[in-house]
Amino acid sequence: MTHAAKRLALETLGWTVLVLGILALFLPGPGLLLTLAGLVLLSTQYPWARRLLEPVRVRAWQAAVEGTQSWLRITLSVLAALSVAAVGVFWVASPPRPHWWPVHEALWLFGGPAVGITMILSSVLGLGLLAFSVHRFYRRPAAVAEVAAMRARYRVRVAFRRRARHRLSRMHDEHRPPSLPRRPRGARRARRS
Repeated sequence: MTHAAKRLALETLGWTVLVLGILALFLPGPGLLLTLAGLVLLSTQYPWARRLLEPVRVRAWQAAVEGTQSWLRITLSVLAALSVAAVGVFWVASPPRPHWWPVHEALWLFGGPAVGITMILSSVLGLGLLAFSVHRFYRRPAAVAEVAAMRARYRVRVAFRRRARHRLSRMHDEHRPPSLPRRPRGARRARRS
């Protein structure tokens, strides 16, 4: 496989996983982890993906820790995933539209079995990731502390970058010739011809 073909395959897979992850943020499924996987794939090609990788990684691990803090949360997550799987099985079975259905017949189980299969796969993936999270973080204070330290390091880096941008902006404003007005904070610089 040539370099161009590998790059195209990697980008296609990365974009597909990223879009599925973003959709899973709003639909049932492990959205943050799929988004993280898509960004990992795209970070080999795009600087913007490398910049987004760290905040998404921190949020994904934090969500995994929070989802396994108690048996109640774990049980509710399992019940939610099993409910989505049950709806997916119902969707795949495609029973006829009931007489009480108030809207057009085409809206009854729209999308057909493909939607049901997607729901079932999403549920299985969610249960697998939940099992991984429970194995990794439940009653493991060292692993939870590791995620907390990762989050703290990320917050320090963000604060450092914010202070550095502020200092650069101040330095830029201090060295501006007096004849030029100060630009308002947050305003975009005008392009020079």
